[in-house]
Amino acid sequence: MSQPAKTETYYAMALDPIHVGTGGYRLGRVDNSIVREPGTNIPKVPGTSLSGACRAYASMVTGRYKRKKNGRIFSCAGQGQEDKQRNKAGHCAEHDCPVCVAFGFARDRTGFQGLAQFTDMRILFFPVYSLVGPVWVTCPAVLKDAGLSCKCEPSGNKIKVSEGLKINGNRLSLGWLMLEVEGKFEIQSILPVLPVPGEIVQHSVIVPNRLFTTIVNSNLEIRTSVSIDPRTGAAEEGALFTYEAIPRSTIFWFNISYLDPKFFTIDGITPEPKINNKPTTVQEVVEKGLAQFQHLGIGGMNTRGMGRLVIYGLQTQSQKGTSPEEKSKEHEVENPPLEEAKS
Repeated sequence: MSQPAKTETYYAMALDPIHVGTGGYRLGRVDNSIVREPGTNIPKVPGTSLSGACRAYASMVTGRYKRKKNGRIFSCAGQGQEDKQRNKAGHCAEHDCPVCVAFGFARDRTGFQGLAQFTDMRILFFPVYSLVGPVWVTCPAVLKDAGLSCKCEPSGNKIKVSEGLKINGNRLSLGWLMLEVEGKFEIQSILPVLPVPGEIVQHSVIVPNRLFTTIVNSNLEIRTSVSIDPRTGAAEEGALFTYEAIPRSTIFWFNISYLDPKFFTIDGITPEPKINNKPTTVQEVVEKGLAQFQHLGIGGMNTRGMGRLVIYGLQTQSQKGTSPEEKSKEHEVENPPLEEAKS
C-alpha cells in the first residue's frame, strides 16, 4: 500500500428484514422506528452498527473473542473496559492483535483509533411490489452518491424502467403509487457490472429524486408483536407493540477505508496484525468479520427472523479471484429467477 489509505466499496443484500432501531419509543406510526438520515429521511444502517458487529465477528473468527493470558481474561470484542471484580482485562491492546489493530481499543486513559474506517450503509435498490411482480427502485441522487452515473433521469413524476422489465401499457404501480412510464433504459449503460443478482438490476426502476423517500417509507416492513402471559398462555394486556424494518432483498452499499499501519504506532511499535502468528492485513481481518453477517446478522430482532446480510465484493475471502460477473452468476444459481421460484 503506497498511499496512507485505500477505500473499498462493498455491496450488500438483505437476506432478512433489517431493524436498527433508534432506541426507545417515539410518536409515529410504529412504536420502534429505525434509523434514518436527517436530511433525506431515508432509512440507513449506521457505520457504528457495521463496525461493532464486524468487530465482534472478527474476534470470534480470529480467536480473540475470549482468551486467557497470564491468569487474566481478555476479550477484544465490545468496548473492552477492564473489570477487576470479574477478572476481565478488556482489550489486549497488543500491536500484533488483528482485532485491536483493525478496530482500535480503549484502555484506561490510552487508546487507538483503529485502521478500518466504516461509512454508513445506505440503500441503493429498494424492493417494491408492483402488478408485474417485485421491482427494485432507485433514483439519480442515490446512484450519484454511490459513485454511479445516471444520464437517464426521468422528467416530472414519470419513471423509467430497465429493458429487462416487461410491462403492459405505459403505467406501473409502485406500491400504492401509479406512475407513468416515460421509457426504458439499458442498465449496463449507466451501471458497471455489480456483484449482485442480475434479477435485481434487470428489474430496476428509476424514479424522480423527490419521490424516492416517499416510496421507501411507504413500503417498509411493519411487524406487530405482543408479550405472552406465562400464566395463561394468552396475550398480555397492554403489551402490544409495532416495529419497522428495511425489507428483505434490499441492496445496500458502503465504503471502508483501510489505513496503512506504517503511519501509526502502538506503544511506539508499528502495528503488525497477525492471525495464528502469521502476518495478515487489516482488510483481511475486517472481511473475515463481514463474511459472518450472512449467518449472524446485524441490528436487532436477530432471534425473530431479522438481520442477515450477504456482503458482495469481499476480496480476501473465498470470493478472491472471482470476477463480479462470476459472483453474480453463482448467486443466481442459488437464487433462481422469481418466475422459476414460483413454480
